[in-house]
Amino acid sequence: MQPRPRSRSQRSVDASSRRERYIFDVGANAGYFSLLALSAGVRRVVAFEPDPLTCRSLRDQLRLNGWGDDHCAVIERGLSDARDRLDLIRGSDSGESGFGDWPHRLPIGHISVEVTTLDDYCESEGVQPGCHEDRR
Repeated sequence: MQPRPRSRSQRSVDASSRRERYIFDVGANAGYFSLLALSAGVRRVVAFEPDPLTCRSLRDQLRLNGWGDDHCAVIERGLSDARDRLDLIRGSDSGESGFGDWPHRLPIGHISVEVTTLDDYCESEGVQPGCHEDRR
């Protein structure tokens, strides 16, 4: 049986995992890219997801796939250009949730969520991120 071909995103994560100590998954949703990075050998993922319900699904996905808090930190905050609280608009699909108005989203609710900057997070955690460059 032939192995399935790897997608561009899988190949990119595979390549970066050999270089990076941390991968930041911003707007992690249910954790597809977090799990992909961990399975490719990334040492630690920091997953930012502002929606508490989606964070619960993300934590369940990590647990079901055998990854613990020592491999993936789920940060229940959004990222922005300043620390604040913002209105998160929940869409009919979690992939459609976000900040601001989108013309084709069907909003089903609003919640106030905490946001921070990546710089503030890194400073508070003592993290010095590298830089991923996609060389296509």
